Amino acid sequence: MRRDEPFEERDDGPSAEDIARFSRPADTRCQECGHRVHEDVDICPRCSAFILSDDSVDGNRTARPLRTIFLLALVLIVLVLSGVLALLAR
Repeated sequence: MRRDEPFEERDDGPSAEDIARFSRPADTRCQECGHRVHEDVDICPRCSAFILSDDSVDGNRTARPLRTIFLLALVLIVLVLSGVLALLAR
């Protein structure tokens, strides 16, 4: 496709491969909200959660503990900083 072609002659539509791929029914469900999604989707359109493939189910087991550790570390940092600021304010 060249830029000097008239707009009407450009083919910007989906390819036959795209139509075939997205015409299938949804192949999986979101692990967070249960919404049916295509296997090619990386993020759930309903809740924005990452869609993990069947190959990465083991990765899902470590995702939650890492999130919990991160949140606990963040809370600890906030508490320490507020304690330091309280001591400095005396």
